[in-house]
Amino acid sequence: MSVAGDRHELARYQLPNGTTRVLCAQRINGRVAISDIPDSDTSGRVYLVERHIESRAAMQGLVSAYVRDAVDRGQPAILLPDWLGGDR
Repeated sequence: MSVAGDRHELARYQLPNGTTRVLCAQRINGRVAISDIPDSDTSGRVYLVERHIESRAAMQGLVSAYVRDAVDRGQPAILLPDWLGGDR
């Protein structure tokens, strides 16, 4: 059986369509996982961004780059960019 701790919000970002998404950290079976989830007021997909982050510095770097990329592209950064066929 899997053991999961509480979610901790790391960052929040808004997409051009007004959707707000949240990057959260959660300890699962002793390892920290990062997920991109819809804001609590909306529905949408949940994306696993990283299932094992090895340090706080790595987590901070990932969050910063992820949010910047998501806002620049107008979609969760975990999705393939349009130029790679992400619009299919």
